[in-house]
Amino acid sequence: MMRHMRNAFGAMTLVCVFALPASSALAGEFKATRSASPCSVAEPCPTNGKGIGTADPEHGGFSQEFQFGAFNALCKGVHVYAKTAAEGAPTWETSESFTTQAKFSKCLTVAKFGAKFEGGIPTTVNKGKPMEFTYLPNAPGKEGALGQVIISAGSAKIGSGICTFGWGGQTIFSKPALPAATFETVLKKQSMTGLHEYLVVNNSFRGIEWEYEEGQCVGEKGFEEEAEKTEGKSATYVGSFVTGILGGNLSYLP
Repeated sequence: MMRHMRNAFGAMTLVCVFALPASSALAGEFKATRSASPCSVAEPCPTNGKGIGTADPEHGGFSQEFQFGAFNALCKGVHVYAKTAAEGAPTWETSESFTTQAKFSKCLTVAKFGAKFEGGIPTTVNKGKPMEFTYLPNAPGKEGALGQVIISAGSAKIGSGICTFGWGGQTIFSKPALPAATFETVLKKQSMTGLHEYLVVNNSFRGIEWEYEEGQCVGEKGFEEEAEKTEGKSATYVGSFVTGILGGNLSYLP
């Protein structure tokens, strides 16, 4: 069962955290500035960041978690970045959307052997390539809520070929009290230029449409004999990351 991310900023050099109330977490705009020159089409502001926190209290050290039916995949890291405008590097000072690349690493799928022993099978998310997330906090969600996240197609491969399942590009919609993502602004020190604003994104994607692609994942003698689903709309992803602009500021304004 998926759990909400618990933020853990203890490992970061932070002076202050500005947490947004839940009611305004998905209504506002992003702001990007750079000391040397403004972010522009001619000179985008590259972003760079990493995963933070613990996605599942039962498995410490893993900041990202996917759940596909009976399959629980955990990742220790995610590198979030946008080097070019095409990848999402800001060309603006304020925007109602924010895009980043997300490359997951050091992933394992939880495997249970008997009642007491639990292990992890190496798992590759999206063939080691980045996924793309676009955040639209003011776009309509469901049941009157605000917020959408557009995610690119991806896959998860367990072991060297035990089984693979995937998902197409799709939009994740927020629901009342169940936002697809929330945002915070934190202050973090850069070595040469002092304190800067960084953007923290807390993801909680529900209802990802997925399907089994190849290998022996389900059914009798499958990797998970109790797993019977080969497709569904119940997949989830939970994970937080922090990202910023070298020599600049990246924040969220509710």
